[in-house]
Amino acid sequence: MIRIDLARRAVRTIVDDPGGTIRDPAVHYDGETILFSWRRAGTTSFHLYEVRADGKGLRRITDGGGRYDEIEPAWLPDDRIAFVSSRCRRWVNCWLTQVASMCRCNRDGSGVLPISANIEHDNTPWPLPDGRVAYMRWEYVDRSQVHYHHLWTSNPDGTGVQVLFGNLHPGSVFIDARPVPGSNWLVLIDSPGHGQREHAGHVALLDPKAGPDDPSRLRRRTVGADYRDPWAVDKDTILAAKGRFLVALLPGGR
Repeated sequence: MIRIDLARRAVRTIVDDPGGTIRDPAVHYDGETILFSWRRAGTTSFHLYEVRADGKGLRRITDGGGRYDEIEPAWLPDDRIAFVSSRCRRWVNCWLTQVASMCRCNRDGSGVLPISANIEHDNTPWPLPDGRVAYMRWEYVDRSQVHYHHLWTSNPDGTGVQVLFGNLHPGSVFIDARPVPGSNWLVLIDSPGHGQREHAGHVALLDPKAGPDDPSRLRRRTVGADYRDPWAVDKDTILAAKGRFLVALLPGGR
């Protein structure tokens, strides 16, 4: 994992593990602490860690009971952590893949609490300004197995589950949704079909004020479907990953 100083054009390695995999960095509200998921070299499972932006203070937060994966963490406003874990011990009904559902824990890793009970995947939880958590839910009950992966919300304790957007309109995966500062909008990845690898898709903006069923409220910002991990500076300027590059989508750009 690296840190880029755009002003100084400097790159610094924070966590170095060439044989492992690091994913899902989330910066704390203090602007200094980074939460992330890490499968260390020589191991088989992802667990949650935190480290300061200067590379100091590295510590493991969860251990997955020694065998479960924990990914896609997000800081909650009360300093607890929402994340996705395979500790629900389920398998996707139509494939040889373990299900991951949402959990919550204290910052030290204690008090792990399941906060979703989906039979298929829930992914990329992220807090909204009103206190709810937005996430992608794979809806599978009495429906097509491959067409409904849209945005839902719940309270941080798992209560109040409801559709946020898209559950009547098949054809894309809506994932990695995050608030756009200073607005009611969300930025997200609109990943075509049953979803592409690494959550790749179109960067899109969503205005959910008209309710969950108005597809005109979703606006793609890119023609290509090879972007990942969007982050909005504002409605006009969005950062995203594209291949091995970090790119900025500027006003009027596609």
